[in-house]
Amino acid sequence: NRFGSSKSDLASGVELCAEEEAKKDREAAKKLQSAQDAFMSLDPDTVQRARDILEPFINEDRLEKVQTVLKQRTKRSKFLFENPSNPSNVWAC
Repeated sequence: NRFGSSKSDLASGVELCAEEEAKKDREAAKKLQSAQDAFMSLDPDTVQRARDILEPFINEDRLEKVQTVLKQRTKRSKFLFENPSNPSNVWAC
């Protein structure tokens, strides 16, 4: 065949890739659950203080857009910050 392997070799390669992907998915799920647990254990007053501190750095139009989308989407939201010194690195999830 054009890949230089038999069909059974290709199938076993696909199975191996699927197993590796499933393993990585389980590892990622564990990390996400750990982050979720950490987030849920935060003191609500601490979360409110952080929100109060960070909110002035969000453009009014952007804040309005986030609030509009969240009203249509979910009752809960989390914010992820990567390199908070760069304002474009704030994501609503």
